[in-house]
Amino acid sequence: MNDNMILAKTNFGPDWIDLGLGEPTTILNSCHRYCNSFGKSLKFFEQNDIDKLTYPLPQGMPELVSLLEKRHGGRVVVTNGAKQGISAVCYALKKNGVNKMAVHTPYWLATPTLIEKELIDCIKVPADSTSYGAFMLTNPGNPDSRELTSQQLMELDGESKNSGIFLIHDAAYYTPIYTRNPKDLVDIGSAQIFSFSKMYGLSGLRLGYVVCRDDRLFDYILEYIEIMSSGVSLASQRIALSVEKHFDSNKDLKKSFEEEARTSLNQARNELLNLDPLAMSLVNPDASGMFAWCKKGDQLDLNSAKVNAIDGSHFGSPDMVRLNIAQDPSVIREAVRRINESKKL
Repeated sequence: MNDNMILAKTNFGPDWIDLGLGEPTTILNSCHRYCNSFGKSLKFFEQNDIDKLTYPLPQGMPELVSLLEKRHGGRVVVTNGAKQGISAVCYALKKNGVNKMAVHTPYWLATPTLIEKELIDCIKVPADSTSYGAFMLTNPGNPDSRELTSQQLMELDGESKNSGIFLIHDAAYYTPIYTRNPKDLVDIGSAQIFSFSKMYGLSGLRLGYVVCRDDRLFDYILEYIEIMSSGVSLASQRIALSVEKHFDSNKDLKKSFEEEARTSLNQARNELLNLDPLAMSLVNPDASGMFAWCKKGDQLDLNSAKVNAIDGSHFGSPDMVRLNIAQDPSVIREAVRRINESKKL
């Protein structure tokens, strides 16, 4: 019935028989029977859960997509984590003729690899440069929690549109938990990429989504998801949907959750003020976010301290180190104690 090759699940409408998708439905039904035979039952494998175990639609669960589109005012594609979202956007940019993309230094260590994987040159530039066909803005920043104000973001968005530049916002940390002004978030860019891992701490779901604000990108983003993974786990999407619906119907509860998380991050960052500068010193103590960007001291010895951190060389800044402070403040306090006491002689 269809002359085009379709690689992912498609809703053709009522009364269709889909013999094109490589989905082993009878095998699934048999597996269900055998997993619930002989008086034994798997709780996640009840008959009414069968639909959760089939191929998902490539754009995402309609209910989850609709909820997110209503929130952001743009077309949404659910992805297997924010990394796949970045890859999908880069694929779409390449299809639109983009051959170079700029990123600020310091940059998230995976960003250049994800960009270059789609055969786009990644250009590392100072924080005030955007003069390329596309620009990937990570805001708030990773590793340094650098953050532009909403006014600066809107100005950058306007400049990008006027210059014909694709502005891509890596918005993994662009939530009320990690930003200085949680009530002052704005919609910008050709696409914004969000992460349930960072938004709610649901890292194991491997779930993110792209808000596409440029029609030139949407079909290619969807095409990438179809080709690479045939959509995103329905089980993960259902968990995310239940969290979203719960907080949507309990907005005061969501506000309390976000405030508690922000308070914990601030307390953890304050513990770093006790670092001995001979070992390490905190840069920009007024920053928000889950990362602390610290300058190495001459006597830093993380191996002796038995404290794991990411060396700044991976972010283009070898004299720095990144600490994840999204930990209980007592853990950060102990890490500071060890770092201070384990200085090289």
